[in-house]
Amino acid sequence: MTVYFVGAGPGAPELVTARGAELLARADVRIEEGSAPLADLVQSARDHATVVRLVKGCPTESPAVLAEIRAIAAAGVAYEVVPGITAAGALAAYTGLDAWNAELLVADADAAAVATTATELLEEGRNPATTALVAVDLTRPTQRVRVGTLADIATRARGLRAESMLFAVGDALDGEALTWFTAQGAHAVRASRPLLGKRVLVTRTREQASGTAQLLREAGAEPVIFPTIAIHPSPEPEKLAAAIETLAGLGEPGDRYTWVAFTSANAVDATWREIARQGRDARVFGGAKLAVVGPATAAALRAHGLEADVVAKEQVGEALAAEMQRAFGADTATRVRVLLPRAKEAREVLPEMLRAAGCVVDIVAAYETRPPEPDAVGALVTLLVEKRVDAALFTSSSTVTNLCDLLGDQATLFLRGVVLASIGPVTTTTLQERGLRADVRATEYTLKGLVSALEGFYRTP
Repeated sequence: MTVYFVGAGPGAPELVTARGAELLARADVRIEEGSAPLADLVQSARDHATVVRLVKGCPTESPAVLAEIRAIAAAGVAYEVVPGITAAGALAAYTGLDAWNAELLVADADAAAVATTATELLEEGRNPATTALVAVDLTRPTQRVRVGTLADIATRARGLRAESMLFAVGDALDGEALTWFTAQGAHAVRASRPLLGKRVLVTRTREQASGTAQLLREAGAEPVIFPTIAIHPSPEPEKLAAAIETLAGLGEPGDRYTWVAFTSANAVDATWREIARQGRDARVFGGAKLAVVGPATAAALRAHGLEADVVAKEQVGEALAAEMQRAFGADTATRVRVLLPRAKEAREVLPEMLRAAGCVVDIVAAYETRPPEPDAVGALVTLLVEKRVDAALFTSSSTVTNLCDLLGDQATLFLRGVVLASIGPVTTTTLQERGLRADVRATEYTLKGLVSALEGFYRTP
């Protein structure tokens, strides 16, 4: 049993050290700073092998955390302190304040505390012209900094209207050259990170949201994760199992599939789980050809060691049906048998077009999607009402439908003023059907293409 006091850095989650990330990944229990009494921390350590006490900034910066460390040691519990980026160091790096001459006066302050501290310094004889600054959401894309002097910093702090600020004084370096992270920084910074300071709603499944969040952070945005879809196992597992057995050649020769078509990465992953459950591997596909919609689905297939024979560039069933028919070559469609593992609820255009061409198409529900519980929407509604979401990404029709259903009759009102970004034409149509407009439309129907389109929207003057 060990308690690891892990410094999480001053804000941005990606600033945690490699050691800290490793411990977080294997923790039996994770306790955030201030979320549990000391007695509970000791008991957790005795009940579990690995307990991570997540600390904002660096553990050694906080007297309260140092007291916890001493108490854990006194209780005879093994512990380790994993340093994090200090608030003072981050303040210098992310605001342009001279680290050698800076003094962090108050952490987690409010405007009143800033005013009180500034007044005390002036009464002690500090020069009123001394450079002073306050920062909110340090290191996050929503970071805001106000630079002034001791004489006017209290007024500037009130303008931020935030409950938690960092207040420091010191010498300012060449501001335009060093405020690389703020939206008020150099023109080159704004051009290369057009999403800087934007909060972007991610509506994908929780499993897929991390990749989306990383793309947004690299572009300077702060992701707001709110999955509108949850992936659940196939509602008809026996049919999926039978389809895989047929694919493996266990049925009659005339029943074997000559093509397998995937319309999403979720379909690939769900199918592969059944293949693995049966103790099979990529050889199950035998001589069957593989067709997929879009590069993301092709990448999901490639992750399992398979290359698609046909990749429809447009992320719609019509495009895949057309590409498959062109690829049939000397085969007549009447000799083509297609397995289509997909979500339980999906558009019928692909199987209808293939059947119209003479193919035999077997549709199997490899998985199903469900919306989140209605009570999960409260926090999102608060963000929307307070205008704290700048844009929203929609990667499928289901993300649109489920979000609108959760928001109810006021969906269009809640989303007013939010830039809505659509990954493809089907998703765009669904937005329009719900009375919404796609402000941003990806020309490349991939997640990367969607984020790039959003960057282009904000980059345009």
